[in-house]
Amino acid sequence: MTKYLFRIDSSKDNDKFFGSAKDRGIDHVYAGTLITLGAGWVPDFLMVAGDGVNGYCTLTLIELEAKKADALISSRKYLPESSAKILDAFHDYLARVIDQCRSTADSRVSVLEELQAFLQKAMSIRVETACALRSEPNYLERLPLMDQSQAEALPYSHSFKPDALQVSRTTVMTFEGRITLSRDQTIGLNRAVLILDAIVRQQDHSDAILKAWVSPKRNPLRKAIHEARKDLPEISKFLATDKNSGAKMSCEALFGELSDFWSEAASKRLESHVVRDMVSAYYPAACALKMGDRMRDVFEGARKVVETWAPDSE
Repeated sequence: MTKYLFRIDSSKDNDKFFGSAKDRGIDHVYAGTLITLGAGWVPDFLMVAGDGVNGYCTLTLIELEAKKADALISSRKYLPESSAKILDAFHDYLARVIDQCRSTADSRVSVLEELQAFLQKAMSIRVETACALRSEPNYLERLPLMDQSQAEALPYSHSFKPDALQVSRTTVMTFEGRITLSRDQTIGLNRAVLILDAIVRQQDHSDAILKAWVSPKRNPLRKAIHEARKDLPEISKFLATDKNSGAKMSCEALFGELSDFWSEAASKRLESHVVRDMVSAYYPAACALKMGDRMRDVFEGARKVVETWAPDSE
């Protein structure tokens, strides 16, 4: 296995992670060329790990933050992206890096050309996202993009070591059609909808803990549905569901109602597919929340998702 680390964001806050690359078994490093992905995002690092014997490799988008909650959100925003489009962007990026090395007589050009040739004949390429704290170079978790065949979160207890890989209970969901949700999935989706609703409708002021805030008497969406709204049957049905028993729901109906409801509070129309993508992107983070988490911290992470998918809604 040969590993290549590309530094994209040159912030000094990322120096420790970059400087420890050799200690973590990374064979080649490069810095100095920009790449943008998805909705104009710039990852902190890209890493390619290639198995020259079996012909497969992994492309990992790496985000660093000072706080764990922010790191999880920063990396998970890539989950709904197209793996094929990210690979296309990386191929273009690698070609530019090679041209830059040639123009400056950089000796690494031969190594990067070998990587380029390997990618062109690789049997399979897996695209994933990962995150870490700036103060600690170990991964907090790794997540495959939603369109990858492996749909489970892959957190590391001792990062960068394959033998430390453990499968998480948090499932990356693609909410389409009529679905049946388990208890944990229902709780996760319920949290995602309630929290994102508070951000979109600017009801994100509470300093309560999550356990208290989600209660019907305190939660803004639950209160709005109970007190004033009679035209949102799917949302009402979902909110009233016994979460411990799981739920059955129509994704199109739920996101259609949320689209109409949230558009009333937003500065522009939020189409149902945008609402679905926003909920899907935040869902893994919602599943990872603890009942004792302070809402001020929860809102801080969720705002990043809303700012990405509905930047003009606040």
